[in-house]
Amino acid sequence: MNALCSSLVETLGWALLHFVWQGAGLALLLWSVLWLSRRRGPQFRYAAASATLLLMVGAFGFSLVAGWTPPRVGEQPINLPPRTNQALAPLPPPLTVASLPAIQPAASNAAPAAPPLPPTPPPSVSARLRPCLPWGVGLWALGVSVFSLRFLAAWRTVQRWRSSGTAIISAEWQARFALLCERLQLSKSVQLLASAKVAVPVVIGWLKPIILLPAGLLTSLTPTQLEAILAHELAHIRRRDYLVNLLQNLVETLFFYHPAVWWVSSQLRKEREHCCDDVAASLTGGALDYARALASLEELRTAPALSLSAADGSLLQRIRRIIGLPEECSRTWPIGLLASIALAVAVP
Repeated sequence: MNALCSSLVETLGWALLHFVWQGAGLALLLWSVLWLSRRRGPQFRYAAASATLLLMVGAFGFSLVAGWTPPRVGEQPINLPPRTNQALAPLPPPLTVASLPAIQPAASNAAPAAPPLPPTPPPSVSARLRPCLPWGVGLWALGVSVFSLRFLAAWRTVQRWRSSGTAIISAEWQARFALLCERLQLSKSVQLLASAKVAVPVVIGWLKPIILLPAGLLTSLTPTQLEAILAHELAHIRRRDYLVNLLQNLVETLFFYHPAVWWVSSQLRKEREHCCDDVAASLTGGALDYARALASLEELRTAPALSLSAADGSLLQRIRRIIGLPEECSRTWPIGLLASIALAVAVP
């Protein structure tokens, strides 16, 4: 049992260590693809970020399978001859000075001394890192536990939003909402509720999705702007983004230590919002009204990681993109990508 646990810890440790350069390489590849496709639509860029995140999980799984070594089976014990009850042989007589042989003088033509042994080579990098693997796996397990608590806290917040503080909205808006669902050709039933606990519209759930709308938003936005915001949330449901976001949070929990995962995840969220922005703007036909609605949500956005909101991401860049202004291109490399490359170089 101890041998099996030791083998599992060593395999997991090497897989986590190899993922340092694997994640950095995949993030660098995604950065190149995004730079080359900067004039392409958000659907392509979203697919590229999603594929990169899946490749990261696949690379880690491949390292686990390829590095697995079954525990060594103990060697067979040496078969000693059975003991017998024979009488012990008599002890030899004690030595005396007379019985010792005479010491002959050493020959003058003695053989030369043997050459010194070559110096032992220094231990390899893997040999030096192997004793540290159990400590690394222990720290990784501690970090996963902490981020799992964060994940659980977000889940409890979402469940509290769902179970209390909600009310059914007016029949007029129920009819408008049903018309939006028909225009988006949604196959599943979506419930729209007013909530006193959320500051921005959010989507909760996958099998039975619910859109929670802040009660004060019905009076602070025009009907056209509010329809565009609801169309954005319905686009998340049609694209099944809630399930993708859930898997994305699990990947972030497992690979919390790697900046490349966080950078790829941020690109995924940004392009996901761009995709839903295009759906909302095309469905309502008023890009300017939708941009104004997003601007009004800038001061209200607060949402846990497990919910999807129209206020996610950089609203300034999204507004510039919606109204047709050129996006501000950063002349510096992303900090997450630079940290990933530095981490991959630092860890041999």
